[in-house]
Amino acid sequence: MSQVWQSKKERGSPFLMRMITWIALHAGRKPSRVILYPICFYFILFSPNTRRSSREFLTRALGRAARLGDIFRHYYYFASMLLDRVFFLSGRESLFETKDANRQWFQDFVAQSKGCVLMGSHLGSFEMLRILGTKEQKLPLKVLMYKENAEKTNAIFSALNPEMMKSIIPIGGFESMFQVKASIDQGDIIGILADRVHSTDKAVVCRFFGRPARFPAGPILMASALKVPVILCFGIYTGANRYTVYTELFAEEIIISRKNREKELQQWVQRYVDRLEYYCKKAPYNWFNLYDFWDMDS
Repeated sequence: MSQVWQSKKERGSPFLMRMITWIALHAGRKPSRVILYPICFYFILFSPNTRRSSREFLTRALGRAARLGDIFRHYYYFASMLLDRVFFLSGRESLFETKDANRQWFQDFVAQSKGCVLMGSHLGSFEMLRILGTKEQKLPLKVLMYKENAEKTNAIFSALNPEMMKSIIPIGGFESMFQVKASIDQGDIIGILADRVHSTDKAVVCRFFGRPARFPAGPILMASALKVPVILCFGIYTGANRYTVYTELFAEEIIISRKNREKELQQWVQRYVDRLEYYCKKAPYNWFNLYDFWDMDS
């Protein structure tokens, strides 16, 4: 599975991406969203593997056979959130209605803690969480991220908001963990997406929608080593210009004993996967791991 998503070529030409970005910034959100319809139809027609993966996931998440309309909606939600990143990064948060289910609890918790891990996934918009958190709530947030799989997109977004891109800590190498430790020591929040396995990651097999799937052990092991609280977070797109933010305490501290290391690690990752599945059922069209997520052979 890790080889599949890492080797997937980033679709779309830089010229087309920049053109859509220009239209979005100059014409506004509603006109630019019209362009998403032909784009989604194009990718549904000419990306059979992605279409098949969408159908498989939606069939499990919806509890019924996914129809073509469901797949289109899946693509459209993905395209909408990608477009919305343009507006969030360019400082136009006022275009959106955001509801925070646990805003006061989250703010109080962060104010009292001395650093924590904010664990998300490729469900919903982590970008929206990052923008709102750093701008509106003034949260000292750093994000661990693999950069190599979306170089074209990241180049455009970096031009829109260079300061925001500086908050990214690239994953890979010892220097990454030094940066993470230094950030935690000064009370920062470390954000990480915990649902994709990289080829260099230690993987843990968990039950996800009734079937075994591989998840990375790294985020749990990192949180355990840092000895800080872990908060789950999901920025769910609910249609039109609306987002709902969900945050919940995952653990005050993740403790994994040396004696039962593998067993306890698997239990912690499975606990994360159970919560991820819960939110996937709540918002199935927000899932953006559009490849064979249950492929256990790679």
